[in-house]
Amino acid sequence: MTAEPVAVLDLTDEELAVLATTEGAVVFPHLSELPEEAQRVAKNTAYRSLIAHGLLEAPSPSQVQQAEREALGTADGQVAYPVRMAEELARMLTLRAQATMVVCCARTTALGQEYRYAHVVAGVVLLETVTSTGLHRMSLLAEQDLLAHVRTWVLHPEATPGSGEDVIQLVGAGEDPTPPDELLDRLGAALLRADLVVRTADDEGGADLLGVFSGPAGTWSCRTAAGAAGPVVIRPSSPEGVLTELQAALEAVAA
Repeated sequence: MTAEPVAVLDLTDEELAVLATTEGAVVFPHLSELPEEAQRVAKNTAYRSLIAHGLLEAPSPSQVQQAEREALGTADGQVAYPVRMAEELARMLTLRAQATMVVCCARTTALGQEYRYAHVVAGVVLLETVTSTGLHRMSLLAEQDLLAHVRTWVLHPEATPGSGEDVIQLVGAGEDPTPPDELLDRLGAALLRADLVVRTADDEGGADLLGVFSGPAGTWSCRTAAGAAGPVVIRPSSPEGVLTELQAALEAVAA
């Protein structure tokens, strides 16, 4: 039995965009679809919402004036307003920013697509589930439970071993969430597709991708090298085989 994560808090795309100081691997599915001006309005509204809910404390008028005076002496004139935040929020953002490894997984089912992330730092894992509507659900997990938890991301709960011949996908596994027709016919509406990469701060987007297709009718997997073009070979596998591949991917980064 996998350990249950401890819920921390939920944030929207625009709230997280206000709070995050650097770009990372996490997607913003709702915010990224908005025009630039609409994004600006959404972020301003999110800032007010964070203050209204007590997660941020706005600067005082004197602090605003001081920050604006200091900005006059800078090259770009950007104003850095001092903002205090709730301790729980500050801890969560610190864990997220200092992660030495991030496990990224896009999950596609008949109901749609969502994204899962595991930010790993100093024996602690900050889990981040991102819905297609742009809600980021944060929770905490011990690093020792990471492998068992990620297994639930990439495998259907009733997954069985696959069989038969290899399946060829003509587009890159990370480019199109639609599985090949052969797998759709075998797995049907129960199919769970998972595309997973393990990122580090210095990999410059060069991590290999593990693709898993599973359901009660079987399990198939493929591995695609970063930047590779051309057909992808999807081979029959098993839940145990996928778990072995996951463990190897995590250990390769941790080594």
